[in-house]
Amino acid sequence: MRMVEGKYRWDLVTKGDAARVIEAPYGPVVDFYAAVDARLVASRAKDQQISLLFGMVTNSDYSFVVGRGPKGTFYILRRYDGTKLHDLITWTPVPIKLDDTNRFGVVVEKSIIELLINSTVVAVYRERSFSGGKVGLGVGIPDEAGSVVVDFDNFELRRKGD
Repeated sequence: MRMVEGKYRWDLVTKGDAARVIEAPYGPVVDFYAAVDARLVASRAKDQQISLLFGMVTNSDYSFVVGRGPKGTFYILRRYDGTKLHDLITWTPVPIKLDDTNRFGVVVEKSIIELLINSTVVAVYRERSFSGGKVGLGVGIPDEAGSVVVDFDNFELRRKGD
């Protein structure tokens, strides 16, 4: 990751299925709001993914993924339990362009997870087992070799009561 025009630019080049994650430099949170502006700058892959991860603890996390493929742009909410991915909300179409700057956000309060795109709630999910963790960002290219370049800006993390 490097700075370009005041934004964090992430270049991912892979020879196959790959995702990379970076944790925010803050401690774990339970009830919180996290958001980031993201824009797909370039890609040489048919599918690209941008993720806002949360509840990150040893070998498990939740991920709000927005991805673009040949059939359009979609989002999904997933939980990784250390051995398997669980789709909590399946791939759902969303009318945005990843080439534009979009604000992706997550609100968690009392086990209710809200997913936001451009300040609009697009999904709500109740996860009784959510116990908190770190927050992070990710980029990915599923099932193929290629490259993707994403700009991140204006990362925000607020704990309940801040």
